Amino acid sequence: MLFKNVVGNSEIKEVLIKEVSQSVVAHAQLFESKDDANTIPMALAYTTYLLCLNRLPLDSCGRCHHCVKMNKLAHPDLHFFYPSVQNLKLKKTSSLDYFSDFKEMLLENPSRQLSCWTKKMGFGKLSKDSIRVKDSEEVKRVVLKKPYEGAYSIFIFWHPELMSNKASNSLLKLIEEPNDKILFLFITNNSNLLLPTIKSRLQSKLFAKIQTEELLVHFSKLFPKVEKSIIKSKIYENSNHYINTLKELSDNSPASKKIDNFIDWVRLCFNIINKRKASELIKWCNDMASKERSEQEHFLELSSRVFRKSFLTKYKINYTLYPHIEDHEFLKKFIKYVNTNNICEIFELIDKSNFYIKNNANPKLIFLDLSLSIGKILQSKNS
Repeated sequence: MLFKNVVGNSEIKEVLIKEVSQSVVAHAQLFESKDDANTIPMALAYTTYLLCLNRLPLDSCGRCHHCVKMNKLAHPDLHFFYPSVQNLKLKKTSSLDYFSDFKEMLLENPSRQLSCWTKKMGFGKLSKDSIRVKDSEEVKRVVLKKPYEGAYSIFIFWHPELMSNKASNSLLKLIEEPNDKILFLFITNNSNLLLPTIKSRLQSKLFAKIQTEELLVHFSKLFPKVEKSIIKSKIYENSNHYINTLKELSDNSPASKKIDNFIDWVRLCFNIINKRKASELIKWCNDMASKERSEQEHFLELSSRVFRKSFLTKYKINYTLYPHIEDHEFLKKFIKYVNTNNICEIFELIDKSNFYIKNNANPKLIFLDLSLSIGKILQSKNS
């Protein structure tokens, strides 16, 4: 992976290149992003640049034997640690035992979410101890040795928030007393879930959302037959989320399906006083809970935008905001229930739910509680 292939976050690229050129590479770093799309690609481009024999001013050469091996994820000084499950029957107890599958996934597309990995492997819901002491013992074993070929031994921890406390504590001493030939890269989308003593010792690099124009250029190359206006609307509808936008463009799924899902949900919320509809609402919440976390987050973001657009439309405030819902029959009737008395409370409920989902709370309970609360607000006589 080369820097030129990483979409967005040019500022972080410049910082990483500058640190390498000035030989001030921090031995333990944190890459954090709400969108998993560019953290692994950036980490791979960065480590390739570190190991490259013929560095260019802005990128790796792409031709030396280090670059060639990194491109195949076959470099002996590159070590990955990531969530997995213990399978004693198959004698799989650590990340290393699953590396061929993990490597295959990244070579296909390095812009991956955790849900892609768990779905590929059939892991189900991962627990807090999905990166275990066995993994930290492997790190200790490699740290004691010199790098095989390159200038550094590189350890990439993907979703370290799922590392057990025992494994985290065993790594702590290695991070506190670093070897100058060691680089630890922690890649997460929620650093608040890391062990505080680990987080405090990491140099943090916070990734921003990829800019619309950068995504438009990128996706226009990936999908040359799709009109740019359609690509741009998909980017807006997905709040510049790379992976969700890629899914929609790949599946060619219309945005109307998501609006219909929102409408189904709101109708169920309205009918909470009807006991016959309670089972339907519970079923809807269970179905939503079974989806990938990114889809749950995206639904909440979409809901917030629809409420906002409904509010603005009601008061005839002209403002370009996706999705375009002005002509939808249901939503024409729906806007009368959204007003100055309840809009702030609705936003607060959705934001809190999104926060809890991001922090691995039980989605069944979160969506059910949100649905009941929204239903009460919309039916309130004072609203």
